[in-house]
Amino acid sequence: MGIVVFWTFSLLLALRGLQCAKILTVCLIGGSHYLLLDEISQNLQQHGHEVRMLLQLGNPILTGFSYTGRLNSYQTSTWSLGEKYIQQYNEWFQEQQTQFLMGREDFTGFLNFMGHLSYQCGRLLGDTKIMSFLHKQHFDVAVLDAFNPCSFILARKLGIQYIAFYPGALNGPLSIALPSPVSYVPVFNSQLTDHMNLWGRMKNLFYSLLAPVDQCFIVVTLGSMVSSVSVHLLITELVAGFSNISYGVIWRYDTKKWPSHVDIPVNVKIVDWLPLNDLLGHPKACLFITHGGQNSLLQAVYHAVPILGILCLEIMHSTSHTLCLQLRGLSCGWITSSKVEVDCI
Repeated sequence: MGIVVFWTFSLLLALRGLQCAKILTVCLIGGSHYLLLDEISQNLQQHGHEVRMLLQLGNPILTGFSYTGRLNSYQTSTWSLGEKYIQQYNEWFQEQQTQFLMGREDFTGFLNFMGHLSYQCGRLLGDTKIMSFLHKQHFDVAVLDAFNPCSFILARKLGIQYIAFYPGALNGPLSIALPSPVSYVPVFNSQLTDHMNLWGRMKNLFYSLLAPVDQCFIVVTLGSMVSSVSVHLLITELVAGFSNISYGVIWRYDTKKWPSHVDIPVNVKIVDWLPLNDLLGHPKACLFITHGGQNSLLQAVYHAVPILGILCLEIMHSTSHTLCLQLRGLSCGWITSSKVEVDCI
């Protein structure tokens, strides 16, 4: 009960400026997640707010549990994926739980789980009846369980602000936007603890950079000068391209200079600093996007990583082109303001 009191107190502090707010709580997972949101919804209702929970039915986590709302409490809107899918999903989930308890869980199982969440999210957002109903309620704010990323998409679709909490590991694969200093918060699957020496912290940093990557990844560095000034048009073009590919992208850029109107795609990780040589030496590094600086070019050449150059300064063109002509078996592409040049040697 202590954790419920903590979350409720935190939410009440966040909502202290709203008297009798109309609040949507979103429960798309069920089980213990429902128990937490049920308690939060009840407490917010008792403090004078008008609360409605969107509850997805059919989750298998608590056997024999009935999601029955309390009397004289908050309102509930239920949504279901249908008995056929729920039965298939529950059988798959129970098998995954068995594999986990036997120590046979792997990252593929997590990806399959995210695939199910993605399918469920598509079904929910495509349900015009429930979406229209929620739109017409004109909620002031939503309280989200960050374990399911669909909750954020739903709030965005409804055009309402939200307060999110994450009932899981501080640095798990779904701990979206929560502060997770890599100096003492171990990255998911790193097998580290919060007590790390220098080498442990280096490993943790490396894992944190590779967290959004499930296959080949792209490294982007545009030099210290470009990364510390505002080049909104270039950023917008790059983000548009990255959002249409399945690869993970690790991009060094001053986060304080990032334009507020540009959303960062889920496959892109923005960092103030990165261990470039280590990343380029990783076997899954498939492309290096650079401004054409000599140090980074030599590192990419050493590790035989294909290069795409975005030449921001004219002096870089001569350096980059001369180096590319001396390479063997490495693809190079150079983008200037007026043309694209590709050398495949």
